[in-house]
Amino acid sequence: AVAAPRLVPALFGPAFAEAVPPFLALLPWLVLQHPSAVLQGALAGADRSRALLAGNLAMAAALAAALLPALALGSVVGCALARAVAEAARLVVLGCAARGQFLQRSRKRLRTAHGSPHWRRWADRGCPRARPTGTG
Repeated sequence: AVAAPRLVPALFGPAFAEAVPPFLALLPWLVLQHPSAVLQGALAGADRSRALLAGNLAMAAALAAALLPALALGSVVGCALARAVAEAARLVVLGCAARGQFLQRSRKRLRTAHGSPHWRRWADRGCPRARPTGTG
């Protein structure tokens, strides 16, 4: 990012020097997009499709709100920054949903820990034995 103002024109020619400001404006989106993708995968694996939908709707609403002034001004850099704002909105919603998912799992583990009815029933019956698998 620091070298982009000199590197882009050197590699692609002086005609591409105008591409440096939009490139730099897209960097926040690039940084935010990766944790967002990880959270999307985690929530999809946990079958939390509503959380994914909420995150994508938040992104769409934030993108629409941020694009309006950028388009009114005719700013390419503003449009690139609008993408970063939208990704930040999605990341916040997905992060909250993922945090809730992991907190629910922790609470469930605490409820089924030692001393709970589930643990006592299991202990009374003894350790579950492995069932033999059929051969053939």
